[in-house]
Amino acid sequence: MKLRLLFSGSLLGLLVGCAPSQKHPSELSSAASAPKKVALTTVAITSVPSISTIPGTVQAIERARLAAKVMGRIEEMPVVLGQRVKKGRTVIKLTSPDLDARLAQAKTSLEAARQDRDREQGLLAVGASTRDGVRTLDDRVRVLEAQVREAEAVHAFTLLHAPFDGVIARRPAQTGDLAMPGMVLLEVHGENAFEIESAIPEDLAEHLLAGSTFSVSVPSTGVSFNSSLTEMASAANAETRSVQIKASVPAGELVRGGQFVRLSLPGKPRPMILIPSSALARVGQMERVFTVTSDHRVRLRIVKSGDRTGNAVEILSGLAAGEKVVVSPLPDLRDGDLIESQP
Repeated sequence: MKLRLLFSGSLLGLLVGCAPSQKHPSELSSAASAPKKVALTTVAITSVPSISTIPGTVQAIERARLAAKVMGRIEEMPVVLGQRVKKGRTVIKLTSPDLDARLAQAKTSLEAARQDRDREQGLLAVGASTRDGVRTLDDRVRVLEAQVREAEAVHAFTLLHAPFDGVIARRPAQTGDLAMPGMVLLEVHGENAFEIESAIPEDLAEHLLAGSTFSVSVPSTGVSFNSSLTEMASAANAETRSVQIKASVPAGELVRGGQFVRLSLPGKPRPMILIPSSALARVGQMERVFTVTSDHRVRLRIVKSGDRTGNAVEILSGLAAGEKVVVSPLPDLRDGDLIESQP
């Protein structure tokens, strides 16, 4: 029995001697309370221009609506939507029996007058007529020549030509339709230069000057570019309380006439609380930051964010000017931790 007890005591002593050394609780507390080095920033109120998104439309700078000047039926329209045409090409031919008859009548009358004048000049040469008679017929020929030129000019309105190199943008009429004076038959748009047209609220117009620049985005293609104000109406529309503007489209941008765009226009500056985006963390639906107390400890704060401006984010609630927040908090940073500021 004694031998068994002595053996057990010896084994226990051996196990205790071989066990790893444990740190004292005071040492653990000292290690846990070591301050964590973090970067801090002071919350301040910044005046930032507000940005308003306004719809606009891309338009070709060269635009022409080809309308009938005379009444007639559309005999030929050898173009289709989207077709490119060269300047001077005939795109519509009208037929008008009335104009055809008027021109033919004017030419026939002129030809008869010339024959009468020639005959009278022959009689004058043999002394069978007078100079006054020849002069009268000369005057009649000149009048009829003017009538022929007028009839030809009016008859020329039956042919409509492309005013410049462009593309057929609209074709509201069809072959066989009766065209009335003033009726738009075709619309041609140029393809070399574009601009943006928009109606903006009158309060935004107060902050824009000729040459002001802003961003434009094209939702259908994802293209964005910078534009500048080129024209602005001097008066607002009394019904819509809006001001008509035009803005430039840089050469080479992939846009087309009639395309929808969004203009990001600067408005009246407003006070905002901005902090670095890296200071804001999102957990589920909650947004939070770490603030710093007077005793150099961090406190978790729930906030609500707004718009983003570059690398900064607007804080709508939860922070006040003068408070300090942690920039890019460490993954192991916890509420109540002691911190030390570093540059």
